[in-house]
Amino acid sequence: MKIKGFTLTEVVIALLVSGIIILTIGIISQISTDSYMNLRREAELYNEIYSGFDLVERSVRRANATLALDTSANTLTTDDRTFRAKGGRDFIYTDSAGDHIILANASNLTFIPSLTNGTLVTVNLAGEKDKTPFNLTINVTRRN
Repeated sequence: MKIKGFTLTEVVIALLVSGIIILTIGIISQISTDSYMNLRREAELYNEIYSGFDLVERSVRRANATLALDTSANTLTTDDRTFRAKGGRDFIYTDSAGDHIILANASNLTFIPSLTNGTLVTVNLAGEKDKTPFNLTINVTRRN
């Protein structure tokens, strides 16, 4: 009488195939998680930048008396706020309550405002944060 079952070779091959499948699933899962985290970090970065640009835009549009650019210090001053890059790492604005950080801990941060025809303000913000480079420009027309 013959006993039915699996041979040692069949069991080893089944374990090997199962191991390869589990390893492949693990690698795909890790790649997906890394991609998600990178995308989330990039979305948070752009959200910070766009919030700052929105504040710059509102400040420039509402500026009544004061709109000044200091190209040597790369600052933009409106009626109640001054925007600038601080130490090449932080994008901040200063108002009567003090300094407020819009974007913190970036590297090689540059903030370059320019004025065309006294009404069009162009602002460029470039740098890198969390290994994500960015280079964004907005144009804002000042209301007179």
